[in-house]
Amino acid sequence: MYEMMAGQPPFEADNEDDLFESILHDDVLYPVWLSKEARLGCVLAQGLEEAIKIHVFFREIDWTLLEQRKIRPPFKPRIFLR
Repeated sequence: MYEMMAGQPPFEADNEDDLFESILHDDVLYPVWLSKEARLGCVLAQGLEEAIKIHVFFREIDWTLLEQRKIRPPFKPRIFLR
């Protein structure tokens, strides 16, 4: 999602090991032009991932059932193998 909105990946490195270290230890830097709405779930003052759970778009989701994988997805894509 970050890459689609920012046009670049949130972490970069010269090799895979450095990339994993960056993901584990570095902070994501958000472009100043990226709206606060686009950062839903990423800002401590907004409650981090709890902000997603209480957002009006997701309010009908039973998060406990979702975590238990007991909710049927509203759409299942058809996968074609070549």
